[in-house]
Amino acid sequence: MTRLETLQQDAELIQEMDRRLKSGAAFPNATRMGASNNDLKNFIEGFPTDQPSSSMEAVILDFLRPCLLVKNNSFSLPDSDIWKSRLEPYRKLIERRLPSVGRIEFKFHPRFKWGGTGWLIAENIIITNRHVASLFAGKSGNNIIFNRNSLGLTIEASIDYNEEFQTVFAPLQVGVEEVLYLADDGQPDIAILKLSPGGSVLEPVPIYMGNLVPKSEIAVIGYPAYDPYRNPLKPADVTRIFGDIFDFKRMSPGLLLNEEAAPNVFSHDATTLGGNSGSLVLDLKTGHAAGLHFSGVFHDENFAVTGRAILDALAKTSVHVVNAKPPVSVPAPVDSENSFQEEAPVEQYNDRVGYIEEFLGDGAVIPLPQISDKENILTFGNDEFVLKYLHFSVVMNKARRMCFYSAVNIHGAQSRKTKRPGWRLDPRIKKEFQIMGECYGNPPKFSRGHMTRREDPAWGGDLQEATLGNADSMHVTNTVPQMQPFNGGIWLGLEDYALQNARGDEMMISVFTGPFFTGEDPERFDIQIPLEFWKIIAFIHDETGELCATGYTMSQETFLAPEEFVFGEYKTYQTTIRSIEERAGIKFGELADLDPYVNEEVVASPLQDFSQVRFRR
Repeated sequence: MTRLETLQQDAELIQEMDRRLKSGAAFPNATRMGASNNDLKNFIEGFPTDQPSSSMEAVILDFLRPCLLVKNNSFSLPDSDIWKSRLEPYRKLIERRLPSVGRIEFKFHPRFKWGGTGWLIAENIIITNRHVASLFAGKSGNNIIFNRNSLGLTIEASIDYNEEFQTVFAPLQVGVEEVLYLADDGQPDIAILKLSPGGSVLEPVPIYMGNLVPKSEIAVIGYPAYDPYRNPLKPADVTRIFGDIFDFKRMSPGLLLNEEAAPNVFSHDATTLGGNSGSLVLDLKTGHAAGLHFSGVFHDENFAVTGRAILDALAKTSVHVVNAKPPVSVPAPVDSENSFQEEAPVEQYNDRVGYIEEFLGDGAVIPLPQISDKENILTFGNDEFVLKYLHFSVVMNKARRMCFYSAVNIHGAQSRKTKRPGWRLDPRIKKEFQIMGECYGNPPKFSRGHMTRREDPAWGGDLQEATLGNADSMHVTNTVPQMQPFNGGIWLGLEDYALQNARGDEMMISVFTGPFFTGEDPERFDIQIPLEFWKIIAFIHDETGELCATGYTMSQETFLAPEEFVFGEYKTYQTTIRSIEERAGIKFGELADLDPYVNEEVVASPLQDFSQVRFRR
C-alpha cells in the first residue's frame, strides 16, 4: 500500500480535501508546486494531468501531513480546518516541548557540520540515535571514545536548541561531554549523551509509559535535512514541499500507525527527512515522548523506538529519569482566552518607562503618533493617556475599549526566552474600558490578538527584566479580537526580518501596531470587531546607516462571514505610511517622509516572502 493510499484512510482530511476541490478553494503551496485544482481532481480520479504525478502527490501529501516551521518556540497552524482543530487544543503542550529539542552539531568533522536531532531526557542528558552518535563516537573495548579526523583532531559534538528559521534567538549551544550509552547493532537505535554541567536549564521531556494506541495523534519535532538519495520523489519536488528551507526545527503532525511494527519499534506517518534522525515523537494527548524517531523514507513510512526501549537503555546507565511517570490524559481544551492572573496593585506600575522616543540612537527621535479622534482617547489618573509598560506603551480608545495603537522598542540582541503567563487587567483604568470575556474564547469566539507581540518586550540585561516585559505584554489593553489563526506567516515575522536588517551590533527597532476602526466593523458577541490592522516599523538600516520606516496592513475581513467563521490564508501587504495615517486617523510625523513607498500610485500587493519587503528607496 502506498503512502497516499494509507493517508486516504484519514477520513476527516480526505473529506476536507474533497470539499476544497468542489468549492475551488486553493490548496496550501499548490501554486508554488504548479498544481491547479483541476489537475488535482483529475489525478485523484485517475485521469491525465498537465503536471507530473509526483507533483500532484506532493500537493496532496503536504495538505494531509504538513511539516511546520518552528519559530520562537511556537508554530503557525496549517491551512486546514481539521489540522487546526487537532493541533490548537494541544498547542501549550507542544510549545512546552519545542525548546527541549536541538540539532546535533559537530566540530572538526571531515564531512558534516551537523548530523541529526536530540532532545533532553533528564538534566544535562540528551537522547539521539546510535547512527547519529556514531558520526563522532565509537566503542573501544568496553569504553566509548570520541572519534578523530584524518588530522588527528578529536571530533567534538554539541547540541543547539535554537536552530530555528528567521528567529531572533541567539544560539543556545551546549557541548557533549560524554557518551553514556551507544547501542550495538541489532539493538534499538539509541545513544545517550551527557552534556557539559550547567549547560542548559531547559525542561526534560517525560517518557510515555502507557500502551501505544494506533491512530493516536503524534507530532515529530526535529530538523529535516535535504537528502536526495533517500526519497522516491524527485529532488525538485522535495524542495518545493519544504520551500527550499532545510536544516531548521520543524514540527510534523501525524498519526501513530502500528504499535509493534517490529520489536521495540512503532510506525507513524508524519513527514520526515534525513535530519530527523533522533527526533522526538510526541504523544499529543499527554505531552510525553511516545518514542525516538530513527528511520523513514520521505512520504512513505517512518519508524521510531518505543518509550519502553528508551527506559531499558537508560537502565543500563546511571541516569535517573525522575519525570518519567504514568501519563495523565489532557482534558478537553479550556477557555484559555479567559484565564486571568490576579490584578496587580497600581503602584507596581510606577517605574514603567514605556516606549522610548530616542531608543534607536544616532540622534533619531521617533515620538509617539498623534491621534485625531481626541474625544475617544481614554484618560486616567491626572489626565494621563499613555499606559506605560516595560519597553512598550499603549493608548486606548474608550468607545471601542481597545487600543488605538501599541508602540514597542525591541532590542533583538538582548531577547530572551520566557514562558507565557496568564492574561492581566490594567488596574490604572476602569474595568468597564477593558474587554474581558465577551468575545474571547475557543472557536467560534476570538483570540486575544497581541498588538505588541509577546516576544517583543521580552528582552533586557537579565532574565528578570525580560520576564517582566513578557508579562506586561499579556495585559488586555495590548490586545484586539482576532480570528484564532490570525497572527502567522509574514505578518508575525516582520519584526524578526527587520531586526536582521537593523544594525547588526545592536539589532534595535521600534514598532507601532494597531487596528483600523470604522463604523462598518461587524458586531460579534456584542463587540465591534476591527477588520483590518496596520503596522509601522522603524530602524537604522545596517547598510545605509540611515533611519528608515515602512508600513504594512493585514485584513481578516474575508474570514468574517455573516453567518459563520471560516479559516483561510491571511495576506500581508506593504503599503504607504501616508495611507495608513489617512485611514487610521493617526499621524506618524517624519516617518511618512522616510517611506520607500513615497509614490502614491504604488498599488499594494500581497507579500509572498520577505525578499519582497522594501526597506530602502
